[in-house]
Amino acid sequence: MGKASFYANETILNRILVDWNKIQTNIWECEECRADPRIELRLRQWTDPPITKPVRLLVVAVAPPFEPGVIEKTKAKSATNDPRDNLRLFVEEALHTSWAELLSRGLLLLHSVKCAIIPDSMGFQNPQRRVVDLCATEHLAKEIEIVRPAVVLALGGAARRAVARSLGDYKPTGLRVTGPLAGTFLTEAAGRKMQIFVTRHIRGAGRVVAAKALCQAAELAGVTSPHPSSGM
Repeated sequence: MGKASFYANETILNRILVDWNKIQTNIWECEECRADPRIELRLRQWTDPPITKPVRLLVVAVAPPFEPGVIEKTKAKSATNDPRDNLRLFVEEALHTSWAELLSRGLLLLHSVKCAIIPDSMGFQNPQRRVVDLCATEHLAKEIEIVRPAVVLALGGAARRAVARSLGDYKPTGLRVTGPLAGTFLTEAAGRKMQIFVTRHIRGAGRVVAAKALCQAAELAGVTSPHPSSGM
């Protein structure tokens, strides 16, 4: 069954919606990192189901942005729900396309770590490896299994580690959790192929490199048409 026909079946679509919302509920209720002082459990991802089109391109980022002063559990503002989010603006600028249009063409963005991370003294989120591994196996792996993306783009080291951990035995040869943040890797699981792009985070000098990788991934996925310039 092709991806388009998979989503066109109403019974299967309803099951996907139920399973997706169950994952988001599990994220909302997760307490595994309560002892970690840098994990802001009151700011959590809740991602709406990608039902407009089969997911062609999955972008994996680090974590929802941190906001000070939150006193009760709240859906974090991030690229998925905040038009002013830096990552969303980066994606729109790099691909020369509005967020709504990209979603309609099959884009989805998920976070490696589902709760916000309190920045360190240098202003970086940099979640601990055990946190990335836990979120990847408990949450991200299940999200990826449902949406079955054709192409995945990992933005930064934490995202690369999360994608690798979420794939488990299907992690492609050569995709390591350390080393240069570059390269493309092909894997196949349950009869479907997945092309994985690894690139740097959009912060600082990595922004231009990440924009180029995003354009290449989007073109391969069919989310955008080839553009004469992949830089920003």
